[in-house]
Amino acid sequence: GHDLSFTRTSSQYVAIPSNAALNPSGNFTVEAWIKPTTVAADQVIWAMDNGTACNYRSLDMNAGKLQYAWGSACGNYRQYQTTSTVFTAGTWYHVAVTINGTGAPTLYVNGVLQAASLSLSAGSAALPTTSASAIGREGAYSGGASFYFNGQIDEVRISNTLRYRENFTPQTTPFAKDQFTAGLWHLDDGSGTSAA
Repeated sequence: GHDLSFTRTSSQYVAIPSNAALNPSGNFTVEAWIKPTTVAADQVIWAMDNGTACNYRSLDMNAGKLQYAWGSACGNYRQYQTTSTVFTAGTWYHVAVTINGTGAPTLYVNGVLQAASLSLSAGSAALPTTSASAIGREGAYSGGASFYFNGQIDEVRISNTLRYRENFTPQTTPFAKDQFTAGLWHLDDGSGTSAA
């Protein structure tokens, strides 16, 4: 299949309208194939936010580590990060996070469970309100210009189930929608301003 290329310095991303199905209160999985051009700094793979810095969900690559974070307010948030660097520039990786409500997420890279720890926290672990989301940068929040992804992203899928409960072999063919699919973007466009 194809993929979509993102250039960090050109502030490229895919905008996704607000959809409650992408913000489930229970079981939740976000996954994608990524090929970073660079691994420095914080680069968003998928994120949802309401236009502020503190009401969000976000799957990121941060300084070579996989990271998942969420918050309902500036005093209420959680951020988990792999304990070791897992990414190298120019290589394809399948990344996934599974989480049940506000519990600790499980992070996978290429189907392998990663050791992760709570890297930031404050207040409660309440979930955000449903908002616009995006692939390749933060959702509606415009203050995170430095968080744009630099590289290629393919097969982004959000599910309202725990897709993975142990190590697995990532699927290398395009995903098909099933009863658990909340959102699926094949990103076969290569370039442009819309995504399939």
